[in-house]
Amino acid sequence: VDYGSMEVRILACQSQDHVLIKYIESGGDIHGDWTMNIFGVEKGDKDFDAKRFLAKNQFIFPLFYGSYWRSIARTLEVPDNFYPNLSHYKRYGRWERHIRDCENRFWEQFSATREWQDEQIKIYEKTGYVCDGAWGFKRRGYLTRNQIYNFPIQGPAFHCLLWTISKWFKDHAHRFKTLLCGQIHDELFFDVVPSEWDEVRKIVTNLMTVAIREENGWITVPLLAEWPEYGEFPMTTIMGMSRLI
Repeated sequence: VDYGSMEVRILACQSQDHVLIKYIESGGDIHGDWTMNIFGVEKGDKDFDAKRFLAKNQFIFPLFYGSYWRSIARTLEVPDNFYPNLSHYKRYGRWERHIRDCENRFWEQFSATREWQDEQIKIYEKTGYVCDGAWGFKRRGYLTRNQIYNFPIQGPAFHCLLWTISKWFKDHAHRFKTLLCGQIHDELFFDVVPSEWDEVRKIVTNLMTVAIREENGWITVPLLAEWPEYGEFPMTTIMGMSRLI
């Protein structure tokens, strides 16, 4: 099980950006919307999912973590259908301008997030540290802009996972034969006894989405626990080999 869209949800808690909060509470698809803005595709197009993956990981998250249009344009590369009759040099120039315009519109839409980012820089320049805004952790020393933006998002997101682990072992693990085997990135892995599947899933989902909010008032948006169906195993590719995780 893992937290769905956790970093975006934590950013919404931190920035209190009403546009971002509305996306979360309404079940909107920020990544899908910006896929259409960037690539000019529509939902249902055969390559929409692939383009959405690029928009999510090479446009939206880089902006949230401190990147900007020139670097993003280079990473995204120029789509084949973008002014195909022009020379590569002219196409790339237009592509950079297009991504710059997209970035400007993105920050117009999520202006409160941009203001929050600017405030984190000011706090760091004044105090020499950045706060996680959640669990009480601080990070000092020389930090890049990306690190200043990153710390109050990925740090609290990971500690939400640790909170769930702690509560499971403290309040529930002794009643089950099911084992919480470990954690990788933002996922928890259970070895579930089949007869305990429904109850374990119910308890852990409650810990991840309800109980954690009751004990931590800074979490101001709904959280989401995403489970595979029983018996399904997610796949990952490690060093070119597909493996179960």
